[in-house]
Amino acid sequence: MNRTVNLLTAAAFACAVVPSASFAQSSSDGDVAAVQVIQGWRMDQGNHMAALRITLAPGWKTYWRAPGEAGIPPVIDWAGSQNLSDAMIHFPQPRAFDTNGFRTIGYKDEVILPLELTPGAQGENIVVEGVLEIGVCQDICMPASVQIRAVLPPSGAPSVDIETALRSEPKRISAQPTCQLGLISDGVRLTAELPSLPMISGDMVAMAETADPRVWASDTELTQKDGKTYATVEFVPPRGSAMVFDRSSLRLTILGDPGEAVEMMGCAG
Repeated sequence: MNRTVNLLTAAAFACAVVPSASFAQSSSDGDVAAVQVIQGWRMDQGNHMAALRITLAPGWKTYWRAPGEAGIPPVIDWAGSQNLSDAMIHFPQPRAFDTNGFRTIGYKDEVILPLELTPGAQGENIVVEGVLEIGVCQDICMPASVQIRAVLPPSGAPSVDIETALRSEPKRISAQPTCQLGLISDGVRLTAELPSLPMISGDMVAMAETADPRVWASDTELTQKDGKTYATVEFVPPRGSAMVFDRSSLRLTILGDPGEAVEMMGCAG
């Protein structure tokens, strides 16, 4: 299996993101992505729920946290932020795309990524400042780097757009796959027998991840045998590292028709 993907490297995108939309400019492709901070609200437990709205030019796509073999996952460097002790990105249900013969996982047209932010001091503004790194893809794929900055006061009201995106997250279920591991030349191959998933219909797509984002994962292949569904994936650690697979760290996400997505953590056996 080919694990090397050549992406066209383009000039970096740059823009300042404020509560109104700003465009990230490509020197060769014009307006590709508009990024807007949705201020959101301070939740009862003290965290702040904000979001990034990423609006893409017609025909362009961006990627999910596990983007497939040919994608670039979104990453935010929060350096420069104030009164921010922790941050977590929530990912709504993505779609599967065929990109130049590779399956990629992501979003088309627009995506809202909720940001759950933990302030260092309650009752005070959070200043988010840093760099959003994403991949964008049409006929070619390239990285984009976007400066973000916004002041998030403790006041505010819930946002319908953010709440809709949160409801679209894959639903965590308690069921676990039954796992078998086998060695390959540079890592491990995992075969997981899926539990019954009556809430998923249509053509299923599976994505497998580990807790270590440096571990490369192949496309997850689904097969049927004797009325059971199996997911098979290969994991390869960074060059020079030993592969120690922690079964409890497996995250397996299954997509079905729009609105149907679940995730399972760990292995039953």
